[in-house]
Amino acid sequence: ILSSVSYDGKMKKWEWGKEWILRESCDFPVGSVQKLFNDQVAISDRKKIFLTGEVIEEIDQEIIAFDEEIIVLKNGTVQNLTDSSSFSLNQKEIDAAAVYGKLIAVSHGTSLHIYQGCNELFAVPDLGARVTCMKFGNQGRILITADDKRRIKVLKCNNGEWIRESGQWCSHSARIDTLSMNEEGSIIFSAGVDGHIMAWSLEHCRFDPLFTVKNAHSAPIGKLLFLEKFNLLLSAGNDSCIRAWK
Repeated sequence: ILSSVSYDGKMKKWEWGKEWILRESCDFPVGSVQKLFNDQVAISDRKKIFLTGEVIEEIDQEIIAFDEEIIVLKNGTVQNLTDSSSFSLNQKEIDAAAVYGKLIAVSHGTSLHIYQGCNELFAVPDLGARVTCMKFGNQGRILITADDKRRIKVLKCNNGEWIRESGQWCSHSARIDTLSMNEEGSIIFSAGVDGHIMAWSLEHCRFDPLFTVKNAHSAPIGKLLFLEKFNLLLSAGNDSCIRAWK
């Protein structure tokens, strides 16, 4: 089952068989989000936290990263949905974040910080550009970042070393807003304002994309989600379409 939530405040549930079948459609209390998710996850309208429709908590901040248990708010507050505990990261307002288990990556301006719970593991003080999105891969061993210079970088989470040269992957013509990858983290997918989908390989294609789907959507792409079980990549765009790619 795949759920989608759109700007018009509608939540739809889809089931995959030989094709996508719409199973349910309902009004959702959040009218300004753009998500695809295949787990129970939290989303926010900056006033409340919702868990697939149920109000969890009143807030005054936007959720910018989450997994099944932990959510990170834009003001640097981290909340655990399991035991209702919370703590504050030693950061100003966060531009981008990623969560994998207890690992939390946050960026503000040109700096990047990696936390294990509330303990900071290391920091990269100057990335040279603001991060627009990032995502953990390979079971938390690597962190993939995209910045406002349209560069995709891959960082080792155990020591903070870059796997690829700075600015090595830079083929999008506009801002990158979403990243996804397979479970091993060997294939990375990127998309954004230019409407193209690109795939990158850590083992091959040193400078160029593994492949590019040009004009995958007729408008900016807000979200990618790779479904390992079906070997499918899903994309959601501002053209009101969800597309599935082999």
